[in-house]
Amino acid sequence: MTKHWVVVETGGTQRFIFGSNRLRHVIGASELVLRAGTSWVREACAGLVGVREVQLISGKARLLVDEAETGRILIHRLSDMVLARAPGLEVTGVVGPGFDEALPHRPTTGSGDAEVARDAPLDHVTALRATFRAHGRVRAARPARLVRDTVLPWHELCRETGMPSAGLELYGTDPTVEQDWHPAGAGVLARSRVQREARQRLTNMVGEAHADVIPKVIDDLRHDGWIAVIHADGNGVGALLHHFPALISQVAGEPELSLDTYCRYLSDFASELEEATRCALRDGITEAVSDWSDEDRVGVLLPVVVGGDDVTLACHARLARPLVRGYLRAFEEQTRHRKVIAALTTAYRRTILGQQHPGGGLTAAAGIAIVKPHHPFAAAYDLAEELTSSAKQAKRVVPEVGMSGYDLHVAHESTLRPLPRLRAALTLHEAGGAVYRHGGPYLVREETSTRPDGLTETQVEWLRNRDDRHLDDLLDVLDDGRLSSARAHDLRGALDRGLVEYEARCRVVVARAGSQQQRESPNPPEGNGSWAGLLDTVTVEADTGPERFVRLVDAMLLNSIEHAPAAADEPEPVLAGADGRTGGAR
Repeated sequence: MTKHWVVVETGGTQRFIFGSNRLRHVIGASELVLRAGTSWVREACAGLVGVREVQLISGKARLLVDEAETGRILIHRLSDMVLARAPGLEVTGVVGPGFDEALPHRPTTGSGDAEVARDAPLDHVTALRATFRAHGRVRAARPARLVRDTVLPWHELCRETGMPSAGLELYGTDPTVEQDWHPAGAGVLARSRVQREARQRLTNMVGEAHADVIPKVIDDLRHDGWIAVIHADGNGVGALLHHFPALISQVAGEPELSLDTYCRYLSDFASELEEATRCALRDGITEAVSDWSDEDRVGVLLPVVVGGDDVTLACHARLARPLVRGYLRAFEEQTRHRKVIAALTTAYRRTILGQQHPGGGLTAAAGIAIVKPHHPFAAAYDLAEELTSSAKQAKRVVPEVGMSGYDLHVAHESTLRPLPRLRAALTLHEAGGAVYRHGGPYLVREETSTRPDGLTETQVEWLRNRDDRHLDDLLDVLDDGRLSSARAHDLRGALDRGLVEYEARCRVVVARAGSQQQRESPNPPEGNGSWAGLLDTVTVEADTGPERFVRLVDAMLLNSIEHAPAAADEPEPVLAGADGRTGGAR
C-alpha cells in the first residue's frame, strides 16, 4: 500500500519567540510554538481517515497519510489555525512522494543522503529524506512575513515589534489609566492571551515541589540586579539522527528496516529525550535551590523553552551555575537510563566512533549569559547560544570522551557584538601569545571521574585544567577572605597591565596573605593550605594550539554577583486582559 510522509515545521522560531523583550510575550510565544507542533496538529487531523502520528514535538510534526490529498487538507487546516491563533509564526508543511510501506530500508553507513535512481521504488527512509528536501525548497520560496504585514504611513505600530497595531495592551497596574495602554500587534496580543496557560504548564512541568520558583506574574522575575539567561542542548544529537536508520537496524536486529520499526524508534526516541530533559530540569532545580530559604526561592526561575534536548531559562543570577551543573549531571543520568537512547548512543559510539567500551546516554553543553534585568532578551539569548557552542569545545579536543560543560559571560557591555569580539576585549597579547582573562569552558565532572582509556597526557591535562571545581575553589578563597577584595582588585589591575606584572603581584599578594594568615591563625585547619596555584596562568593544548588563561576575573565577577546587595524594588509592567481594549490604525 502506498503512503506519504507529511512534514510540518515552524520557521523563524527564534525570531518569533524572542521578538519582544517582555517575558510574558516570550513565554506566550514559546507556548504557541509548542501547540503548533502538537495539539493543533492533532486538531487538524480530526475527522481525517488514514493518518498516523509518528512524531509530534514543539514546532515539528512527522505524520504518515494514505492519500496525498489528506496530507494537503491537514496542512491547510493547520495553516488556518496558525494564521488565526499565532499571527507572525511561520509554519511550512509538505506532502512527500508516495512509497511502498512494505518495502524495507537497507541501511548503508555513510551513504544516507545519496540520491537514488529516478525510477527506483522508494522505501520509507528514502521517501522521508525526499520530503525533507522538498520542505527546504518550499520554505525557501515562501515570501517574507513583512510582505504580508505591510506597514503604511497611517498605521499605528506595535511598540514591541514595529508591526501594525491590532489592539491595545496594558503596561501598568491600573487599567483605568489611559497612558498605560499601548498599541500591540496581533502576534503580541496572541502571545499575551496564552501566557497564563503557559505559566500553568510550566508549573506542572517543574512539579508541585518547585511550583513557587515560577513567578506568579511572568514579567516579575526576582533578581538582585542581575539575571541569567541559560541555553543548553545535547551533544551529538544531530550526528545520532544522521545515522538513525543504520543505528535502529543494528539495535533492533533488522538488516532490512521495516516502516513500523522505524516509526516506533523515532517516536520513542523523541518521547524519551523529552522526558529525560524535563526530569533533568526538575533534578537540577532541586539541587540548585536546596540551600535557599522558602522565601528566597519564590519567583527566581522561568523556563522559556523546554523541548527535545533544548532548554532555555531565565533565572536569578545566583541560581545559574548550581542550576546548570545540576541539570547537566542529571541529563547524563536520565539519558543513561532511557532504554532507546542508551541503546542508540551505545551503538553510535561503538560502530561510528569506534569506541571499545562505550557507555549509554548523552552529554550536554550550556551557556550562561549574565545580564542586567532590562538587557534585550534576544541579545542575551544569542549570547547564551554562542556560549553553548563554546562549551562544546571539549568534544573537539577530546572526542573520545563524552563530557558535559558550560561557558559563561558577565555582560558589563553591550552584547550586540558576537562572542569572539566580546572576548577580544578580555585577551592580553603577550610575546608568548594570547592570554585569556576568562577561564571557560568549564567541565562538569563527577567526583569519581577516572582517566579514560586511550587518552594522551595532553588530553588528560586539558580535562583536568578545565574542571569547574577549580573555579569553585577560587570562589571559596575569595569568599572566606583568604584573598581579600582589595588584593583581588590589585591583581586584576596588574593583569590589565600585562602578564609579567600580574605574576609578580601574585607572588607579593600570596606572600602577604600567607603572613597575615599565619599571624591570625598559627595552626590553620586541615585542607586550608596553599591556594596560590589557583591564581596561576594555565596553559593547555587545544585543537587550535596552546591556550593560556586565568580564572581570577571569572571568579571575581561571580563573587560580586553572588554578594550583590538586593536591588531596589521597581514597578514592573503587569499584564491585564490583552483583549480588553481594541485599537488599530488611527
